Amino acid sequence: EMPSLSPKAKTAGGRVPNSKGNWGVWLSEAAAALRGERVVAREVTIDTQSGTRVRVDLVTRTLSGTLRFIEAKFGPSAGFTDTQRVGYPEIAQHGGTVAGGNGAGAGLPAGTQLGATQVQVDTWNGANL
Repeated sequence: EMPSLSPKAKTAGGRVPNSKGNWGVWLSEAAAALRGERVVAREVTIDTQSGTRVRVDLVTRTLSGTLRFIEAKFGPSAGFTDTQRVGYPEIAQHGGTVAGGNGAGAGLPAGTQLGATQVQVDTWNGANL
């Protein structure tokens, strides 16, 4: 099944992404589908213990039923924002709190406390395409 972009994502002709950021998410969703995962939420915001707020691109459910948090980067110059550089390691060590309603489809309503959770970073720079 072809990945489906977020309704907010702009596409070229309705089929493929038209921006580098959207291409990264699209490719990460395709890779997740090949692993047998299903996207259950998009653009989920997480607050860390220190007050840093980050938003992961995708949340998938693996074949074993666990949730995977994915950040997609596309292009050789794609890097982390300042908040991602601080927030992702904090989430990996201490977890965080889901903010907003985008996680509800994954069973993560606002206020859900996450334990230590690794954020998988998919880097699409041409070498892995």
